[in-house]
Amino acid sequence: MTGWISIDRSIQNHWLFKEKRTFSKFEAWIYLLMEANHSKAKVPIGNQIVTVERGQRLTSILTLSDLFNWSRFKVKTFLDLLESDGMLEVKTTSKYTLITIVNYDFYQSEQGRNQHQNDIKPTSKQHQSNINPTSKQHQTNTNNNDNKDNNEKNVNNEKKKTTAFDFFQDNGFGFITSYNLDDLNYYLDSFENDSDEIVTASLKIAKDRNKVTWGYAKSILNTWLNANLKSIEQVRAFEKQQLESKKQNYKPFVKQSKEKTPKWLTDSTRETKTPEVDENLEKDREAFIKRLNSKWE
Repeated sequence: MTGWISIDRSIQNHWLFKEKRTFSKFEAWIYLLMEANHSKAKVPIGNQIVTVERGQRLTSILTLSDLFNWSRFKVKTFLDLLESDGMLEVKTTSKYTLITIVNYDFYQSEQGRNQHQNDIKPTSKQHQSNINPTSKQHQTNTNNNDNKDNNEKNVNNEKKKTTAFDFFQDNGFGFITSYNLDDLNYYLDSFENDSDEIVTASLKIAKDRNKVTWGYAKSILNTWLNANLKSIEQVRAFEKQQLESKKQNYKPFVKQSKEKTPKWLTDSTRETKTPEVDENLEKDREAFIKRLNSKWE
């Protein structure tokens, strides 16, 4: 089947779209296509301005999870799947997820579609280099030069870093609500350096102590803020110092017995009674033996 149709974003206001349901992978993909910016824009995120280019969408794993009625793990797996197939690129930070639709213009106009077809003709050598399934270059626009392709390949191959949001969601601290999302962002903005590592460290300590609650992690973060710690190295040094201090002040507790010790057990010596000899009994015994012997004489 060939040809294409344009779908207006207003379709999301239709009662069929608003139906409460679990999205299929296809529906989720169509949603990402519809939600991508059609023009460049600047978006304020916390204390920074993020530039969102045409064909990109600024969102979060939590937002997509709620919309698709999926778990956050399923959303991340889905995005990884699309990225591995060269359909999109994902950039995740501690504050947002930026999705880039690869070859966005292919889906938006007849002209872009025709240009795309010309660029990937099966008989062209360019086709072999640009859409090799194992090549990251397929994820970039086929009109880009080789140098840009290589740069983007290196960026895409960088190991993805686990963020505080990821650790929170994956280690039993519960769902990220609008309330604790604001909390997380507050602490991420409160530390001058290594804020993501510091917040993650507080979550790890809480988990290691079997106190898997955001409230406990917050108490740790407040302690570090009160100590005016400004980097992950200072946090590590502080925690090491606290641990050494506890070791030095530790005194083993020996429980005293409440039972009374018998007095005789505490005496170093005990008096041994000497049995008194009954002189009359001894005389009677000797007389009896004497009579007994005389009887046999």
